[in-house]
Amino acid sequence: MKQGWERMNGLEPLSLKDAEKTVRIIKPDAVAVCAIPLETGLSSSNYRIELDDGAKVVLRLPRNSGLLEKEEAIHGLLAANTTVPWFRTAGQAALLEWKDGILLRDVLEQGSDLMDAGRSAGQTLGGLRKAAAFNEEGDLTADLEVGFRFSLTPDFFKETIEYFFSTGKAGSHMEPGLAEEVKRFAEANGYLLEKDDTGAGLVHGDFNGLNILMEGSNVSAVLDWEYAMSGSLYIDIGNMIRYDTYPGFELFEKGMIEGLERTGFHLSGDWKQLARIADLVSLCSMLDHDTIGPNRKADLIRLIRRTVREPIY
Repeated sequence: MKQGWERMNGLEPLSLKDAEKTVRIIKPDAVAVCAIPLETGLSSSNYRIELDDGAKVVLRLPRNSGLLEKEEAIHGLLAANTTVPWFRTAGQAALLEWKDGILLRDVLEQGSDLMDAGRSAGQTLGGLRKAAAFNEEGDLTADLEVGFRFSLTPDFFKETIEYFFSTGKAGSHMEPGLAEEVKRFAEANGYLLEKDDTGAGLVHGDFNGLNILMEGSNVSAVLDWEYAMSGSLYIDIGNMIRYDTYPGFELFEKGMIEGLERTGFHLSGDWKQLARIADLVSLCSMLDHDTIGPNRKADLIRLIRRTVREPIY
């Protein structure tokens, strides 16, 4: 799962003195004893700050401090949900509640209780989606209003894929033959999005095993809301099933669908095709940069190639 992916930006250095100064914005008497870089987060720089009283917090140095207001608003919206940590802006950084647990990725690698883990992930996703309602789809502003509007319709899908490989930069990172395959796939399969009836709802935007913590087979935390938007439920489902080659992953999938159903979300019979189509937009968008690390690039191209050459029908 994003094995070996390079960071978009280097890890921002953080001295213990600066960590303590930042934590004191919300806890004036704090004394930091160590600042440990965290594995997760390929955009922002995240540190676990341990205090002399035994408490722990996460200090985030974001790739774009302009997103902090939006993240804080999202966390405020979801404050009643125990899987979402508290979040406080602290100057150009953010402080977050430390949540115990292991990455869902590691649970998938271990291969135990996958049905239960999937059920918890599905129920969590359904519960989070129900926490907010929107009248339209698109990016969210710091006021949690829809800013740039886009909707995962057949026309939008085909036009967006065409953009990535004509005006955009994605095409420059892959062989021309594959770029043409992607465009043909979009033209041939875009109509399936007419079956998406999930409407405008809260989308995490990066809902996968690197942003979900587990305690046993239960979700304990959903992290990193910087990509949150209003849109189709299939965006999050597609992200979750992107890396589906773990042994027994079909049990996790089955549990996830059951969990969604328990929260009132009954998916189309074509749910997996819709999820793959939605995720293709995400995959291509991650190639839409001037420069990309070789490991990240190779993995994205592999996933795109599989999507268009091995569609599920």
